[in-house]
Amino acid sequence: DKLSEIEAVFLYYMMSQVEDINVCFDGLEGLESLVANKESHPVVTEVASWMIEQVEDFVTVVSNFDGRDPRLNAQLGRESTNDEKKWLEEVSKLGGIGKIKKKARKRKPKSKK
Repeated sequence: DKLSEIEAVFLYYMMSQVEDINVCFDGLEGLESLVANKESHPVVTEVASWMIEQVEDFVTVVSNFDGRDPRLNAQLGRESTNDEKKWLEEVSKLGGIGKIKKKARKRKPKSKK
């Protein structure tokens, strides 16, 4: 069975919120494809556009920290690297990740199976 457009929006949104760089990019690209599709329902386009704005920072963070979101380290019981600690301090001082100059997102090459 094929997903409806609105089901696809939520699937892609959830995909873009995991600590796996390639899955994040697949989710973000799925949302972008729904927005680019001229045949998408206007509500789907609007919701997907809003979701893209919400997930771009997360995808950038995860891609810059090799598939990790440093904000989740304490909850997941893992140690922060020095770079992550420095970034967390910067985020705290500036009041959120949206205030930090964004580094280019980078996708890891997909492994061949």
